[in-house]
Amino acid sequence: MPRTFTLAQLRSRAAERADMTVSSTSFVTTSELNGYLSASYARLYNMLADAEPERFVTTAVVNAVTGTATYAVPADHYRTMGVDYRVNATDWTSLYRLNLRERNRYAAGTGGRAFAYLLSGGNLVLYPAPTTGQTYRHLYLPTPADLTGQVDAYTVDGISGFEEFLVLDAAIKMLHKQNVNASHLIAERQYLIDEIREMATDRIAAEPHSVIDINEQYGESDAADWRWR
Repeated sequence: MPRTFTLAQLRSRAAERADMTVSSTSFVTTSELNGYLSASYARLYNMLADAEPERFVTTAVVNAVTGTATYAVPADHYRTMGVDYRVNATDWTSLYRLNLRERNRYAAGTGGRAFAYLLSGGNLVLYPAPTTGQTYRHLYLPTPADLTGQVDAYTVDGISGFEEFLVLDAAIKMLHKQNVNASHLIAERQYLIDEIREMATDRIAAEPHSVIDINEQYGESDAADWRWR
């Protein structure tokens, strides 16, 4: 079950840790503290996404058009995790990720399916250009929510007490604005950062973080193909 807290609750807790009051006329205003919490949430999101990206992965469907290689990424795109080709109604196979030096490897030709992809600016480029009727899925991490644009009832999932990072980080900013020593909160925040990075990787404690199939041929896999990662 998620451990959720509203924006208003997080704001109140941050003010308590900084021993301050928050209002539209106080030294730190409500909108200003929302900005602090939003920046802190982005930092927390990055730490959790680095440790366990699967927690946040979402999917966008790409419907191919003959001769068209370039497709815009979703508006909330942050980081691509992979691109798959739909083989049939139930099966998918992964596309190879090109680096920039390989950009011409599959550039020529059309009529078959894409075997590789490359991110270029705000676009996903499929190599070679696919044909109409083919379906691809783009697995990606969305950008974290901007808390400055949310209502007070908007909830943040603290997962396992990790919301305390937002509280501490925002409280430190509040104290810095007053030129008050925040070293005690900075030390507490660092301890929590270390804990987040250690614990976030062990959501499934009884299993290794991941294994990979070293035989990438569709439909060909056995125990000998898997390696610990």
